[in-house]
Amino acid sequence: MLAALNQARISGLIRVQLSVHADNTRAIALYEKTGFIREGIQRRSVLIDGRFIDTVNMALMLDEQ
Repeated sequence: MLAALNQARISGLIRVQLSVHADNTRAIALYEKTGFIREGIQRRSVLIDGRFIDTVNMALMLDEQ
């Protein structure tokens, strides 16, 4: 992931954003460790096996690092 973020910087990108299922706590922890910040939650955005799951929206501002 760090290589991809470095390439994004080299390419002139300012913002990288992602969405992750709220119950994927390991991924959220990894993204936060990398510098991503939670920007919002989409409630009940995904239906998997008859169960609704929230989605966490996260972003990393490359010009602030």
